[in-house]
Amino acid sequence: MTVKIVNEPAIVNEEQGNPEEVREPQGTNAEEAEKPAEVVDVNSDEPESTVEENKEKPEETTVTEEVEQPEVTSALTRVEGDLDSIRKTSPILYPIQVNRDSGESEVEAVAVEAFTQWMPGTDFMNSVSEFFKSFTNKLGEAADKLSELGQKIKSDFVGVDDSGLSKLSRYVSGRQYFAISKTAKVYQPHQLGVDWLTYANWLNDVTAIVSSIDRDLLAPIAEYLGRAINKPDNLSSIGFKPKYQEKDYDAIKTQMKRIFSGATTEKVYFGRAFNNNGDVEQFRKVMQQVSANTQLLLPETVQKSTQLIRDRANLIADGINKPDSKYVLNKKQSEYISEVLYLTAQYVTLYSVVLALVDEFYICIKTTAANLK
Repeated sequence: MTVKIVNEPAIVNEEQGNPEEVREPQGTNAEEAEKPAEVVDVNSDEPESTVEENKEKPEETTVTEEVEQPEVTSALTRVEGDLDSIRKTSPILYPIQVNRDSGESEVEAVAVEAFTQWMPGTDFMNSVSEFFKSFTNKLGEAADKLSELGQKIKSDFVGVDDSGLSKLSRYVSGRQYFAISKTAKVYQPHQLGVDWLTYANWLNDVTAIVSSIDRDLLAPIAEYLGRAINKPDNLSSIGFKPKYQEKDYDAIKTQMKRIFSGATTEKVYFGRAFNNNGDVEQFRKVMQQVSANTQLLLPETVQKSTQLIRDRANLIADGINKPDSKYVLNKKQSEYISEVLYLTAQYVTLYSVVLALVDEFYICIKTTAANLK
């Protein structure tokens, strides 16, 4: 079963305190997240090979052969590619086009150390403004997708426990595992390559991690930009910097590749989803915790934080375009701003992907429960 993956943000108080006072995260940290148990491809149904070994000419191995990336991680990779493409347009790191009075255009490497280049309204600062807005446009896309996801989840989450999880538990309670393992079927999440309990445990870990991205990342970034707007002198300061806590993004993405290593199939036998009837009750309890984790950070909250960051960054970007602006940036602050915008888009996409996976799984659970006989 395939579900469209979408994205989301968080409420930030305009009067938040100093970023240096940001508390240590109270939720699960990415480093603490348990990696999924030894991943077994539950979709593999290949019989044991009966081909005799060719002793004269051993079969060549193809260990370097590239495996197609799962669609779920492809969604993350596409956004990363877009963000990296924007990074390559940075006027701070790369030469920019300078329009001469003669009307000709030539490439000139800007001396970013020169104070005059950083004065508002210069060609260079106009390029920096456009650079920032390329990132904020991506944030706008992320916020829009979060809105769609939030509406969908409200509908799909209804009745998951009673009509889905509890019904699965009742179904196995009066049946022998061997009798249903090769007869009953479940609706399978797209490209899932592990059993349902292993997947539920991984979702429990990763939803706990992303549930704190607003407190640990988005809120401090919004505050950093807010303090820069309220006190423009900060933008020309060397010591003023954002303080936030990243998650182990790469580890989560690597786990996704292992989890989603299966074939594309709509349904699999009950025996592939569960190793025994006892796993079903444990699965129900874990998924209830997954539901609780998703309630810790709602899509509309992430959307609001994303929009706040976008609006504040656009205010700075518009300001540095005007010769009489009070926003005078230095190289370091420009790098900080572009980096926090990159991270916001990256982590909001991760949050959306994880939430969409939970939504897809709930649909599979409810559809399975409704069709079990």
